[in-house]
Amino acid sequence: MLLDTIRIAIMILISIIYAYFDVFNKRNIPNSFAYIGIVIAAILTLAYPQPTIIYSIVVAAIVAVIFYVFYRTGQVGAGDGFELVTISLLLPIQPTPILQSTQILMPFNSPFVLSVFIATGIVTLIGVPIYYLLISKNTGIKDVSKKPENARKNLIKATAILLAYLLLYFSLVQFFGPNLYGAVIILLMGIFSAITIMYSRKINSKMVSMKKASSLEEGDMIATNFISSKMLASLSKKYNGFGNLVTGKLAIQLKRSNVKLPVYQNSVPLSLSILAAVIISLLIGNLLFLVI
Repeated sequence: MLLDTIRIAIMILISIIYAYFDVFNKRNIPNSFAYIGIVIAAILTLAYPQPTIIYSIVVAAIVAVIFYVFYRTGQVGAGDGFELVTISLLLPIQPTPILQSTQILMPFNSPFVLSVFIATGIVTLIGVPIYYLLISKNTGIKDVSKKPENARKNLIKATAILLAYLLLYFSLVQFFGPNLYGAVIILLMGIFSAITIMYSRKINSKMVSMKKASSLEEGDMIATNFISSKMLASLSKKYNGFGNLVTGKLAIQLKRSNVKLPVYQNSVPLSLSILAAVIISLLIGNLLFLVI
C-alpha cells in the first residue's frame, strides 16, 4: 500500500514537472528529464509481481509504438509520448477510484494509461477552444493554402457534429439506460467540438508562429497548411523529406536556409491536459466506463 502511494505521488510530481516545462519552457521538455522519468518508472515497475511486470512492459511498449507513429506524423511532441510511457510503467493497472461511487468497475484489469488517454482527449477537446479563443494571442498568420472560410458551411458541420453526439448518447441510453454522468460528458464534448469547428480557422492561426528555418530543431512541427502550394512544392523539391515533422536530417539541411516557416509553437500545452487526466483517473476512474 505504501509503495502504491509512493508510485502515485511520483507520477503526480512527474506530471506536474512535465506541465511546468510545457508551459514555461516553450513547449520543450528536456531530454534528460524525460529519460530520468522513464528510468525511475522502470525501477518501480520491477517491484511488482512478475505477471504485473510483464503486463506493465507490454502496455508501455504499445503506448510507445502508438505515440512514435503519432510523433513521426507530426501529430504530437515526443515529450507527450515519454510522459504517457512513464505513467504506464508507474501505474500499469487502474486502481480503485478514490470516489468509488462514481465508477462502474469492469471485470478486467483496465490499463491506467487508457483511463488517462481517454480523459486527456476529453479535457483537450474542451480546453482547446477555451485556450485559443479566450487566452492565446492572435499571431496574425493566415492560412494561405485553403479557400476563404465559409461560416455557413462551418455552422452546418458544427450542427451535424452536435447532433452526432446527441445520437450517441441516446444510443447508449437504449443499451445501458439513462446516465447523468454520461449525459454531461457527452454534451460537453458535443458543444466544445461544435465551437472548435465554428472557429477552426481562428484557432489554427493562433497555433502558428513564423520561425527561421535555420533555427528549427528535431521534433518541431511545420504548419504546411499555412504554406502556399507553390512554395510547398519548391521546398519539397529542395529539401529531402520536407514535411510536417522536422527530422534530424531535415534540420541539418535547413541550417543554411534563410527562409521563414510557419511552425506550431503555440500549441495548447498537452501536458496540462495529461496532468488533469491523471487526477481525474485517480478520482473517478475511466471516463468511458462512467459514460456507459
